[in-house]
Amino acid sequence: MPVQENQVVTLNMQEDFAGKLATERPVQAIAELIWNGLDAEATNIKVTAEADELKTNSITVQDNGHRMSRVEAVRYFENLGGSWKKAITRPRLAYDIYMEKKARGRLRALALERVAEWTVTGKNEEGSLETFHVVIIRDNIRSARMSPAIEAKRGTQSGTRILVTELNKDWRLDAPGVAQEISELFALYMTEYPDVSISVDGHKIDPAAAISHKQT
Repeated sequence: MPVQENQVVTLNMQEDFAGKLATERPVQAIAELIWNGLDAEATNIKVTAEADELKTNSITVQDNGHRMSRVEAVRYFENLGGSWKKAITRPRLAYDIYMEKKARGRLRALALERVAEWTVTGKNEEGSLETFHVVIIRDNIRSARMSPAIEAKRGTQSGTRILVTELNKDWRLDAPGVAQEISELFALYMTEYPDVSISVDGHKIDPAAAISHKQT
């Protein structure tokens, strides 16, 4: 495999468009990151926060979905309308499709913070797992800094970890109502796909608790 160098990928978008994406509500931003994992057929998604008594220092969204190689990711970052997910084999719910149309992908993370870092593990063209990092800073929202890809460590599975730091809102993952709102957003999906597990701040979402009535 040829040696890859650090590079800056310019996102093909307008500055005002990026600004609108970065003003989303925090819960909407987290929900979008979870949907991205589900679109990649993730079955286990964990949302956690590192916080002290005064503030939240970082939020992490980890999934085990199928991810693309670094070469493919460059193309998709250059075209904001693209998606990291591979071809979906799971049947699509109407609500799932609706949410995908609303999605504006990776930049929703910037509703939470100034810095977003993706650690992506996916198969390269040779079929081997590789890992690379992508960083976007809100101050220069059209540029994504991408690290070289390295061979994934033994035992590593495909998936993505999104780490957001330097939060720009006085907001906490454990605030009242946050877990409930996320539960309501994903309850329908999780009843259709019971193999999916989503946890928020250490608490697994129980779709039955968020649905008061269901009719076929």
